[in-house]
Amino acid sequence: MTSPAPRLDAVDVGYTYPGASPTQALQDVGLQIHDNEFVALLGPVGCGKTTLLRIFAGFLRPTTGSVRCDGASVDGPSPQRGYVLQEDAIFPWRTVRENVEFGLLARGVDPEARGAVSRELIELIGLSRFQDTYPKEL
Repeated sequence: MTSPAPRLDAVDVGYTYPGASPTQALQDVGLQIHDNEFVALLGPVGCGKTTLLRIFAGFLRPTTGSVRCDGASVDGPSPQRGYVLQEDAIFPWRTVRENVEFGLLARGVDPEARGAVSRELIELIGLSRFQDTYPKEL
């Protein structure tokens, strides 16, 4: 039995910031993320977490290695992937559901479709019973 292909597949990813003194931020990173997996990147400040996320989002191209999402090479930003910093992305005056739906609202997605997507995503992260809660109440 063949296992399903990963949704995100990073192979031997490396990144060096250019400059007078180039700085190697990542070296030989490998990671596969499959459907229904929840992954957390943990580490001290400066270890490359943000650099890796920026590569996954398509904002940076790896210096070495490759990243594929659903089998396609990640060569730039795409609506298929997102990158959100918690500090800059949560509206304290909106509920969890309203925060999750905000991007779809901005793109003009109709309320029924927004609701379906937000319910699915909120359930996926285990916050269903908090969907009408404000961030400060979490």
